[in-house]
Amino acid sequence: MGSVRERSTHLHALVRFCLRLVPALVFVFCSLPGAASAQKAAPLVVGTHEIAPFVIHNPDGSWSGISIDTWKRVADELGLEYTIREVTIPQLFAPDDNGLDVVVSVNITMRNEKALDVSHAFYSTGLGIATRTEPKSSFTAVASKVVSPRFAKGLGALLLILVVTGIIVWLVERTKRPEEFGGPALRGIGAGIFWAFESIVGKGGALSKTFGNRVISLLWTATCVMLVSGVTASLSSELTVNKLSSTITGPNDLPRVKVGSVKRPSQAAHYLDGRSIPFREYDDMEKAVSALAAGEIDAVVFEAPILQYQVTKAPAGKVVMLPGTFQNHGYGFGVRTGSPLRESISRTVLKLSEEDQLRPIFVRYLGSAD
Repeated sequence: MGSVRERSTHLHALVRFCLRLVPALVFVFCSLPGAASAQKAAPLVVGTHEIAPFVIHNPDGSWSGISIDTWKRVADELGLEYTIREVTIPQLFAPDDNGLDVVVSVNITMRNEKALDVSHAFYSTGLGIATRTEPKSSFTAVASKVVSPRFAKGLGALLLILVVTGIIVWLVERTKRPEEFGGPALRGIGAGIFWAFESIVGKGGALSKTFGNRVISLLWTATCVMLVSGVTASLSSELTVNKLSSTITGPNDLPRVKVGSVKRPSQAAHYLDGRSIPFREYDDMEKAVSALAAGEIDAVVFEAPILQYQVTKAPAGKVVMLPGTFQNHGYGFGVRTGSPLRESISRTVLKLSEEDQLRPIFVRYLGSAD
């Protein structure tokens, strides 16, 4: 019996010793190097790829741009710690395989949504077209006007008016002035047309002084004044407008010209391929715009803000952006499929947008918030 009691006493003492030892061991473990950081969540890995003005890798190693600065605002709002890693474009769309938690940034399209979850848009835009301007002299501008379909229609209308006027003059003058308007009908009508033409330039002779002829002369004189005034006004405007023009006016003109863009994959390449429009691929937008200015291609198609950013760097007067966008879409942040970050990032983007806190970022890089 005494032996059992002694063993029980020793067992209770051992248990009390262990209970006292556990807190000490926990304290020692937490004090070890790296133990505190193990309890703290690791910083998010933010994958990105440089493409100004959305993502800019500065010479000092820092990152800036529309997308990066917007992400910094979102991360500050959510209290997120992160590190930025530059990866290739294909790696952006495989975040699980490349250890990425967030992608800054991606177009909000069905194709991209299949690869990762995308937040609400923080910026909306579309594809744009840049084209080369062709300086035209005044003579060339007028010549192009003369051979245009619009001018041909006007010339046809004028000839019709001359013929009708010539017939009317022949009908009323053939008996009164047979020496000029008499004889075969074709000859008389020709004389009437010639009289009408001479009247336009102020050389037409007087008709017989009958009431009918005077009415004809009065109406024709008014017609001549309007014709001369219209031609003068058209030529004057043609000589004073900006002589920089382009043969490309919009997406419908792309199939008939030489087009350039950045290497696949991109939203622009998807658009061009979908419409069977061949295009020359360039490593980056800067090289594409330089090729446009040099005359290698006739147009560049890409994201409008990115394209506009490079056009401003091109030689003045060589390259212009066409107004408007097409294939419009938004820019958002990508996360791994099923990541809880998507909801919190989307809510924060909406909050910053509604409070107009993102406008200064757009103005800083684009000169406007549009």
